[in-house]
Amino acid sequence: MSHKVILVPGFLGFTHLGAVQYFHRVGEVLSECLSRRNGNSEVIYAETLPAGSIRRRSEALFRTIVRHGGGKAENISIIGHSTGGLDARMVATPSVHFQDTERDEEIVKRIRHVVTISTPH
Repeated sequence: MSHKVILVPGFLGFTHLGAVQYFHRVGEVLSECLSRRNGNSEVIYAETLPAGSIRRRSEALFRTIVRHGGGKAENISIIGHSTGGLDARMVATPSVHFQDTERDEEIVKRIRHVVTISTPH
């Protein structure tokens, strides 16, 4: 089974800023735990637009999912911190379309989990 786990930073978030990593060690710990349960999981750090609108940040998140093979994954889990949780929720909303309706629906139907942490819903 192919499983993608996407980590989404919040407002003004970044994947790396010099030696500082937004989700420090989270990806490594998740990968280790998932490999024991399911050997075919990949943890991806989403690159978003740090100060973009929710729509633009969500589009960037969607492009990250597509670029990393989300259309072929059996399962996608998205973990968003703060505003990243709003981005994740928008990507998982069936009525929201970013590219073409058919491709969007293929991605959305593969999303199994959306976890939000300190998200201002």
